[in-house]
Amino acid sequence: MKWKLNQVFGEDPQAVNEENVITTVEFDPTGEFLSIGYQCGQVVVFRNQPGSDTFKFHTQFESHQSEFDFLTSLEIEEKINKIKWVKNKYQNNGRMLLSTNDKTIKLWKMYDKKNRSLDNEKPTSTPEVVQRKVFANAHAYNINSVSLCSDGQLFLSADDLRVNLWNLETGSECFTIVDCKPTNMNELNEVITAAEFHPKESHHFCYSSSKGLVKMADMRVQALCDKQAKTYTDKKEKKSFFSEVIGSISDLRFSSDGRYILARDYLKLKNLGCKYGSGTGESIRCP
Repeated sequence: MKWKLNQVFGEDPQAVNEENVITTVEFDPTGEFLSIGYQCGQVVVFRNQPGSDTFKFHTQFESHQSEFDFLTSLEIEEKINKIKWVKNKYQNNGRMLLSTNDKTIKLWKMYDKKNRSLDNEKPTSTPEVVQRKVFANAHAYNINSVSLCSDGQLFLSADDLRVNLWNLETGSECFTIVDCKPTNMNELNEVITAAEFHPKESHHFCYSSSKGLVKMADMRVQALCDKQAKTYTDKKEKKSFFSEVIGSISDLRFSSDGRYILARDYLKLKNLGCKYGSGTGESIRCP
């Protein structure tokens, strides 16, 4: 297999200011659209050109603005942390996507708006993006993950201590399915770093921690899944002060068939057999 440079997006790196820094990139499930989130709260969407391997600018919109939290006296940045395209929601040539900053998740609909045409002229269309739902006031800490369920109706969001379950049609309430907040915050020694739904089974999801653990949970067993989760860890790893620092899982993904999890810490990729495995992972050191 050979790889070649196909296309470059953005500006000259030396001319980019802080607001134009890319913070997240996500393809839609069909591969036709590519969305890019920026530090300034903007989302830019590119579209694949028919019969070509290149992408062309399609539309852009302002997803989030900076806010001030008067309860904590902290400013909430507009930076886009995650973008997720919603599956099974393609209606009337429209597509849905979720975008989030540190505290608020928003659901957007992108569609082609038909323009009025004059006599003997072909009708034209322009892309439009409208906000459909706002999912807010559910996270005390910064959101690090958003993941869509395979049923196309639910999604989860995770911060340092909680994983919440949402319905795409209801933005007013959510259910906490993982709660790692201790009674005494001085006893806190582990935080959630990422969370992901299983690609095929709507009741399974996994989440990772700063201790280098990956936990698989089943929502059919118990409403609060943090105590019943199956834990995957690298037993070959020698424990030391530095291994605990660099062993924190920063991100994870399921394989397309849902049988494996690929997790990443600071130095290694870990391939975990999540469905029939014994709970141990094979470490793959990055070059």
